[in-house]
Amino acid sequence: MMLKSLICPAVLILLLACQSESPPPVEKVVVKTVTVTLGDPAGSNVFSGSVRGRYESRLGFQVAGKISVRHVNLGDRVEPGKVLLEIDPKDLEENLRMASAGLEAAKTRANQAKNDFERHAALYQYAAVSKAAYEQYKTAREAAGEALRQAQAQYNQSRNALGYSRLIADARGIISSLEVEAGQVVAAGQPVLTFVKSGELEVAISIPEHRISAMRPRQAAAVKFWALPGLTLQGFIREISPVADAATRTYSARVSLPFAPPEVQLGMTASVETAPAASSAGRKVAFVPVTAIFQTGGQAGVWLVRDGQARLVPVSVGEFSENRVEVTAGLAEGDVLVVAGVHKLHEGQAVRVNTGK
Repeated sequence: MMLKSLICPAVLILLLACQSESPPPVEKVVVKTVTVTLGDPAGSNVFSGSVRGRYESRLGFQVAGKISVRHVNLGDRVEPGKVLLEIDPKDLEENLRMASAGLEAAKTRANQAKNDFERHAALYQYAAVSKAAYEQYKTAREAAGEALRQAQAQYNQSRNALGYSRLIADARGIISSLEVEAGQVVAAGQPVLTFVKSGELEVAISIPEHRISAMRPRQAAAVKFWALPGLTLQGFIREISPVADAATRTYSARVSLPFAPPEVQLGMTASVETAPAASSAGRKVAFVPVTAIFQTGGQAGVWLVRDGQARLVPVSVGEFSENRVEVTAGLAEGDVLVVAGVHKLHEGQAVRVNTGK
C-alpha cells in the first residue's frame, strides 16, 4: 500500500509534465511571390524602321577621273537613259587614239607577215627556199595575227572606257543621295550617288537577337507611319539577315509594302507590328521572371504556393528575354508563383508569403 501511494504521485507528475510540453513550431521560409496572369503569346512585336526602296543601288564610275558635269540634284526623278554624271574624257580619248594607232600598226604588220608567208610558201613548193625559212615565215604570220587580236582587244577596252565616262540611269527612279560634286576626282568603283528604282517600297527594321526566333519570312506585318496618322498598310517580312550586326547585335530585316500609296515617301519613319504565328492564335501564356524557373534535370518547373505550402509544378517554357521567360503550359490564371528563394524550397515546405510586384 505504501509503495502504491508513492508510485501514483510520481506517475501523475510525469503525465502533467508531458502534457505541458508543446510541439516545436514549424519553421516557415519567407518567399517573394507574384500572381500569375495569362495573356497573348510573344508573337506580336513592334519595331521601328524607315521607308526604303526595294531596289536601291550605290552607283559609281567604272573608270577613274575628274567629275566634269553633274546633271542631277538630290531628289530628282529620272528616266532610263538619263545621264547623271560625267567624267572629263580627255585622258580616255587619248587612250582610245593610242589604242587605235596600235591597232592600225598591228593590221599592217599582220598583212606584211601574211604576204611574206604566202610568197615563201609558193617558193617552198618548188624547193626554192628551205623548210626552215618556210617555218620561220609561218611562225611570223601566226605571231602577227595574235598581236592583231591583242591590239583589237585593247582598242575595244579603250572605247568602252570612254563610254564609262558617263554615268547613265538604267531604269526609272529617284536620286536619294549625292556624295560628290563637279571637280572632284574619284576612283573606279567609288560610290558617287544612291539610286532608288521606282516600284515597290520596303521598311528596313532591326530585330533584337532575343526576338529573332519568333520572326519568319512571309510573316504578316502592319505598318504605320509617324507622318501619316491613320494610315496602316499591310505588308510582310521579305527577308531576314542570317547574321547579326557585329556592333548592334541585331538582325536586319526588310518588310515589303506591295500596295504603298504615293504619299508614302522614302525615309519616312515607320512602326512595324508583326502578327503572331497562326499556331499561337487563341493561345494564352504567362510571362514570369527568369528567377522563378527551377530546373531539375531536363524538366523546367516553378514553385507555387498552395495552402501555405510550396508545390513544384512542371511547366513548358517558350522564349527567353533578358529578365523574363514565356511559360506556354503548366500555369493557370491566379496561381501564386514564387519568384525569389526557389532554391531553398522542397516539396511541402511551409512558406510565408512576402508578395512583390
